[in-house]
Amino acid sequence: MVGLAVRYIYHFSDSILIQSEGFRTFVERWTGNKERIRFYPNTFEEMPVEVLTEFKESSIANDVARGFSVVFAGNIGTAQSCETIIEAASLLQSIPEIKFYLIGGGSMAESIGKNIAACKLENVVMTGRVPAEDMPPIYASASVLLLTLRDEPALLSTIPSKLQSYLAAGKPIISSTTGESAKIVNNASAGITCPAGDAAALAKAVIKLYELPVGERVRFGENGRKYYETYYHLQTRVTELVAHFKDVSGVFGEYQRKKGRAW
Repeated sequence: MVGLAVRYIYHFSDSILIQSEGFRTFVERWTGNKERIRFYPNTFEEMPVEVLTEFKESSIANDVARGFSVVFAGNIGTAQSCETIIEAASLLQSIPEIKFYLIGGGSMAESIGKNIAACKLENVVMTGRVPAEDMPPIYASASVLLLTLRDEPALLSTIPSKLQSYLAAGKPIISSTTGESAKIVNNASAGITCPAGDAAALAKAVIKLYELPVGERVRFGENGRKYYETYYHLQTRVTELVAHFKDVSGVFGEYQRKKGRAW
């Protein structure tokens, strides 16, 4: 029944926008028409400069600025595979300068917290939920921004919205994911990717960035920022969407005129 509804909606749509290229094959299968499908990713709206200048000193940001900090921000749920982060952290206890920060909350937060305590990990800090306006200075203080997802087929096409905010922050990224998110990080040359759910590979990725010269880490961040400005900046996306609507409406109007049903 759901399939029939989807096919009906797609059939009578003049344009179908997909948030991830990973959805293209699925949508094509239901529409049978490649021409109507267009990639239109989510964006990330940065805070105005006047708001950023009003930030008060953040104790979390100050802590993150010390040593080599690996920051994970956002939902701590089943899909995020935060247990992989904990396992990787346990493998890196011998390097006290490296510390992981889990910023956010979610259905798995309590379980992850208990796991950290049980393993007696001193290199993992959970801050709980943090207001969005407090995140820019935290990102700015981070050495690396971390993106993780579970290794599941349903998540291959998923592009978490935090990826856009990470790219905008201009910091190197570690993507412990399999699928579209990893492709974006690689295409942007914005950091390092490793297989989803592989704690040992994640630990190696952290060490690799830790041992890189600062200039190379900065270059990863700059590449990510440029990629964000090219593909995800709000004004860029709005301009493209308006142009697309004009194009679609023009084609539709011509079709109606040919059918003698123009209004």
